[in-house]
Amino acid sequence: MSGADSTGDGGRTDPARRSDGPSGPPELPGSAEADEPIPDAYVVQRVGEALASDERVGELGLSVAREGDEVVVRGAVSTPARKAGVVPVAGEVVDALHAGLGVRDETDVPPAVAPGGEEVLR
Repeated sequence: MSGADSTGDGGRTDPARRSDGPSGPPELPGSAEADEPIPDAYVVQRVGEALASDERVGELGLSVAREGDEVVVRGAVSTPARKAGVVPVAGEVVDALHAGLGVRDETDVPPAVAPGGEEVLR
């Protein structure tokens, strides 16, 4: 074994021993310990991530913005069921962050259009 690897594990780090740094994980805005207001960008990002990853919505192309005392979600969703999930999913994130904001859903479900004509491959 070379002297460069003092851990004895071949340079691998055991996930159980992995550290987030000298002072532990960073404090998240909106946590009980945080006394500062939550940045709008943080709330918007977390809501957007939840809308993309939660199976009730699962839409990547939605726009999320803070307007006044609300988080506004805009864009197209593929089904009425996914539209119905927008407010609950976004609301759960806002509540978990203790952001004190409402959620407004301005998404729409575009009508399905039947394919027209014959496809020509060239």
